[in-house]
Amino acid sequence: MPTANSDNSKKRLILFCGMLLLGAVLMMVYSCLTGNTNQKFTDVVMEYTAIEGSNKSAERSLFYIFGIVGALLYTVVFLLKKWGATADATEFKANKYVWVALAVSLITNYFFYQKANWLVLAAIFISLIMTKKNEKLMIPAVSFLFISAYSICGIYRIYALLGIAGTISVKTISVIAFIITLVLALVGKDGKAYAKAVLVAQLFVPFTLLVFLMNTYQTVDKAYSQIRIPSRIKYLVILIIVAFLVEAIIRLVKGWKSTFTLEEVLGLGTCVSIMNFNRFSGTGSIADLSLHHAFENVIGYSQIFELGQKPFEDYIPVSGMYSIVHGFFLAFFGHGRASYYNLTANLFYLSIIFVIVFLLRRQLKAEWVLFISLLFVVTDYNRITLIVPTILLLVWPKLIENKNMWLKAWFLTSLVHGLYYPVLVQQCV
Repeated sequence: MPTANSDNSKKRLILFCGMLLLGAVLMMVYSCLTGNTNQKFTDVVMEYTAIEGSNKSAERSLFYIFGIVGALLYTVVFLLKKWGATADATEFKANKYVWVALAVSLITNYFFYQKANWLVLAAIFISLIMTKKNEKLMIPAVSFLFISAYSICGIYRIYALLGIAGTISVKTISVIAFIITLVLALVGKDGKAYAKAVLVAQLFVPFTLLVFLMNTYQTVDKAYSQIRIPSRIKYLVILIIVAFLVEAIIRLVKGWKSTFTLEEVLGLGTCVSIMNFNRFSGTGSIADLSLHHAFENVIGYSQIFELGQKPFEDYIPVSGMYSIVHGFFLAFFGHGRASYYNLTANLFYLSIIFVIVFLLRRQLKAEWVLFISLLFVVTDYNRITLIVPTILLLVWPKLIENKNMWLKAWFLTSLVHGLYYPVLVQQCV
């Protein structure tokens, strides 16, 4: 029989997922209805407002509509809890969410790429098998399937770093992970087998971070060229990998004889490595084609710390100080060179991912953290990077219990985000 506290946590998660899905659907519907309509002006405009000619007023209104509706919904939920609404003791079926997630992922991938995702197909087959064999082990089996797939990617990155030529396809990775998981499904009798399998598999997942050290490229004439990676980045990436590996080894040693669930064995480094590997973009050390947009993301640091201009006096940022944080990574780790922009940008986003996973791990069960690590992507648009960490901090139940500390956190995050990118600070406020 679930307790009232556990049921409230499940309801809170259901409400969050429901609002996320409903918001995504309504956003698409609203955009379709208003995006192609004419922009309405209340004053004389002597220039182009948007090259696409889209209705920006409607897009701006969407923020206020969602903000008001979301605030009202959360107010209702808060009042129901405050007035002592009793918790429903119905059983929570997490497997249903796994089925929905796999189905949506498969359909979405086919819609955009006109082909099925082999890893998702493997997960669906494993889910079908475990539903017939032991439904309680469905989530551990699917979780291990995905972790083993990324551990294979980690092993491949080791081979690639050693200079061994060759590629490996998603299909091959999926088939290997499927076979290993299938053997466990047929042999394993309880969750302990999957816990031990995860303990071993996640030893190799941190090696996916070796993608940062990728320095060999094939040119147009099929020749291979090596480009230097800054020593600071090499040492930092190796240090992170070692730290994640030590965490995985400690969990393996402590939990080999006594662990039974994913909650006890899943490491922070595993989820960080997975989320980072999914979002890694650009190249290791090749200059971006659009230097204008690249420098726009780092100009604040250059103007203030390299040229000595005073903020808000000599240098007035157009959209906030977001370029100072991003620019620091380029200046310190990439020596300010444009050829290292993509590499240092990925390092910047890795730091954001670490904070996100850390806060998620403090609030959700391991299965949900792994699920979010697989699906959530930190985009290359650096203006919005602080939104998710800020919101996760402010909705942290333990922080909310300490009202004084939460108020300080709210004030500081609002101030920091207001300086970072004022356009989105209202989401924190």
